[in-house]
Amino acid sequence: MRLADLFHLPALAAAFDRLLAEPSGMILVAGIDLAPPAAEGETQLLPSGRATIFRVLAEEWLARVEAPAALVAADLAAFRVPRAYRQRVSVLRVSSQQSYGVPIERARSQGVGLLLIDHLTPESAAPAIAAAGAGCVLTQCNSGARGLGLARELESLAGGGAGLPSTLWLVSVHRLPMLCPACRRPEPLTATQRLQRARQLEPGGNITYLVAPGCPRCEGRGRSGTVALFDLCRLAREGVTTTVEPVLTIEQYGSLLAGEGLLSFDDVVDLDATLARHSLQQLVSHQQTLDQANQALGRRLAELQSAHQVLQQRTAALVSFQQIGQALLASTDMPDLARRVCQLVRELCGADRAIFYILEEERQARVLAVSGWEPESVGRQVARADLETDTAEPSAYDGWPPGIPPQHADLAGGVLRAGLCVPLIAEQRQVGMLIIHVMSRARFAPAETALLQTFAHQAALLIQRTRLIDELNASIARLRAAQAALVERERLAREMELAAEVQRSILPRVFPRVPGLCFAADARPAREVGGDFYDIFALDATTVGLVIGDVSGKGMAAALYMALTRSLLLAEARREPSPRAVLLNVNRLLREVGDPHMFVSVFYGVLDIPSRALTYARAGHDYPLLLRGERAELLKGTGLVLGILDVEVEQLAEQRTTLGAGDRLVLYTDGLTDVIDERGRRLELPGLLAILQRHRQAEPAELCAATFAALRAYQGEAEQFDDMTMVVVGVGEE
Repeated sequence: MRLADLFHLPALAAAFDRLLAEPSGMILVAGIDLAPPAAEGETQLLPSGRATIFRVLAEEWLARVEAPAALVAADLAAFRVPRAYRQRVSVLRVSSQQSYGVPIERARSQGVGLLLIDHLTPESAAPAIAAAGAGCVLTQCNSGARGLGLARELESLAGGGAGLPSTLWLVSVHRLPMLCPACRRPEPLTATQRLQRARQLEPGGNITYLVAPGCPRCEGRGRSGTVALFDLCRLAREGVTTTVEPVLTIEQYGSLLAGEGLLSFDDVVDLDATLARHSLQQLVSHQQTLDQANQALGRRLAELQSAHQVLQQRTAALVSFQQIGQALLASTDMPDLARRVCQLVRELCGADRAIFYILEEERQARVLAVSGWEPESVGRQVARADLETDTAEPSAYDGWPPGIPPQHADLAGGVLRAGLCVPLIAEQRQVGMLIIHVMSRARFAPAETALLQTFAHQAALLIQRTRLIDELNASIARLRAAQAALVERERLAREMELAAEVQRSILPRVFPRVPGLCFAADARPAREVGGDFYDIFALDATTVGLVIGDVSGKGMAAALYMALTRSLLLAEARREPSPRAVLLNVNRLLREVGDPHMFVSVFYGVLDIPSRALTYARAGHDYPLLLRGERAELLKGTGLVLGILDVEVEQLAEQRTTLGAGDRLVLYTDGLTDVIDERGRRLELPGLLAILQRHRQAEPAELCAATFAALRAYQGEAEQFDDMTMVVVGVGEE
């Protein structure tokens, strides 16, 4: 966006020209861009567009003055330096641990002519004012003030000690709704009323005052769209004397807009009251938001206090319960759960040793955990038949547990006096076995047996639940992997489908009808879509444009880049007669809006129909072939690919040749010469020339078909690795 896009009236253009011609000082752009929603029934303050004016002024200054510049910003999105000026604009970012003063002082030491500061804050105001004494400083602030009021805000931000810069331009911008163009009409006024209103507006005179009663288009509001109002003021200080020059006041500018019929008389006259009302609404809305937040916070605090009291009560009640079930439920890992079971069983009945078995498939069982036995026993396989039982009741167990080698009492640390075998039953199916031993007494008490049976039942359910969770997690993992693979396949398929649709809609099938000339083209992508493109289009009654290109990469990205390149080239071809100028413009636009990691090779020529003269330029593309009788000529010319480098005029040559009767001009992409046969041999250019010479007398469409048939025959069963595109221009016999 340029300043010319913002000019509603000549007075604004003249004011900005004067502002940008200032050699030094500070330019402060002010306006309110961040406004909270207005209360119901009230008008919301429109964003002023201050940030946009800041960016436009920065770009305009960089375009007018060739001097080093610097950008000091905490948020680099405030102004993105255009590519054309990045060589002379230093970007100094303000980090969270750093103040504005350090990068501003660094910029001053570099001797920059223009210092851009993303936002004026209490910490950046004083350094910015100091920097304005040696160069030009452009900055912005979020304020609804203007003129001297804005100057006082600047002085307040700087703490009063720095004072104001010797030259200070204050640019205030606001926005007001415009009159609806569909229903606006002259306001009936008497001569006296007209004279009274003319005295209130500047510049006065014969002004047509309009009103807009409302219509369906503006939904009865009488307003549609917005318009910016500017206030420009220049302050100059010499010693202790400060002169204030209102260059363009907001009242003057509003009066001019009213004279143009963009604003109503009442909107301009009540401008100060409207801005004050909106500022008050903003403060009220901020206060309401704070009040609502405080109320919500109070309610939330009360809820948390109540929940805390309930939690304390429940915690006090749970403390009285046994913690065995809590410990088991807290674990979802099978070995850890088994280890907890063994420890808790010993605590329940005062046992000395416990061993936990889990039954597995194929007649196997495994020691899952032990307590009191050697840890090396964990993981041992035992026969499932040694543990299976027909009853769910605990029973006495004599002897050593399966998987534990018998030892002498002296080595074992005592005699196994009593043992108890507790089956783990879940859903009427045995899932494991728990064997417990004591060495200090002859038997287990009936209460201990009943308690162990109840506990074993709960443990069996937990074991079953853990197994189901493990199986469910495994199933979920497999399902997610399958879904991810399916989504990826669908995404790739859809991307290929969209890319193919884009390419089919772009590549033309019908060519201009030109007496004495015949056109044909064909494209064979290596995959579903390709990066090649071509076009033949009429520029006017006597000239035809010929283009062929090859985009780097494949897939949807290449198809979109191809569409972008073709659109830009068609637009520039109708603006510029020179092929070289067209490709230079396309390269510039691709570097601005295209993917910086992609590029395209292009051949573009303009064929003059009456003289058969072909003016062309090639940007890194394969040399076209001109079949003339028994000979084949290469249309040479220097040029680099588009989209990456800043291609200059001397890096892109423009050539000229003339087509004769019976000539065949063949444009192609490198896929034709890169065809590989079943033994891995490339066709190369001589092979392509041999194919074309065999069919040189054929019509263009037949020549395309014959060439691709020969390429398929040469390729055989080998895979096509690159896109193949071919365009033929045939000149008739005289």
